[in-house]
Amino acid sequence: MARPRKGDLFASLRMQGARILERLTREIQHRERELEQLVRQSQAWRAVVGGPVRSTSVRTSSTGPRAGRNVASGRSTKRVDWEEVLASVPNRFGVDDVMKHPGARAKGRVQIYPALTRWEAAKKIRRVGTGQYEKVSGRGPGRPASGGRAARRGAAKRASAAKPRRAKRAAGKASQNGRVDWDSVLKGLPAKFGAADVLKNPAAAAKGVAQVYPAIGRWVANKKAKKIGAGQYAKT
Repeated sequence: MARPRKGDLFASLRMQGARILERLTREIQHRERELEQLVRQSQAWRAVVGGPVRSTSVRTSSTGPRAGRNVASGRSTKRVDWEEVLASVPNRFGVDDVMKHPGARAKGRVQIYPALTRWEAAKKIRRVGTGQYEKVSGRGPGRPASGGRAARRGAAKRASAAKPRRAKRAAGKASQNGRVDWDSVLKGLPAKFGAADVLKNPAAAAKGVAQVYPAIGRWVANKKAKKIGAGQYAKT
């Protein structure tokens, strides 16, 4: 029986190693996205409870373009005028639009997410989707004014009237004798939701994140909800 040549053996090992490395890289990037979302949620809740907004570092892999951006942000010591950054983005924007500003790009994503949290807490922007934001006041490039305070009040009233009444009833029934009716909490959620949406329910917020994630896990296990992305779920 002929033995395989040493060169063929090394080539096979290299190919196998490359495939394993590719899978690991994809998994690392997936975990990084989940960590970034958790950072955004923690910063948002820290702003709600009145604590100081701190920059939470997210370790990234040494592969891919993110590593280069984080290394660059570590070297940057120049202060950034974040109000100028906000003025430079369009009326509806995402993190990639913020990264187009040279100062924000030099700081990297790790400092952009706390800036987004500060803008939200100051009611300068609002979240309109996953990773998408919209300015609340001011105008984006090339966009006219939205009609003033009266128009904003009217839009807020219409949005409030459009909410289903069962969400209010579910919130009222959610806590009985100190226990949380998690099924009622689930009924009051939108079709697609995250942990931050669950914590908007007063009874769930009283229990805290430590009990919200196990509740989401039970919904998924009982096929009442399913995971559709990093930290995002949908009712089934």
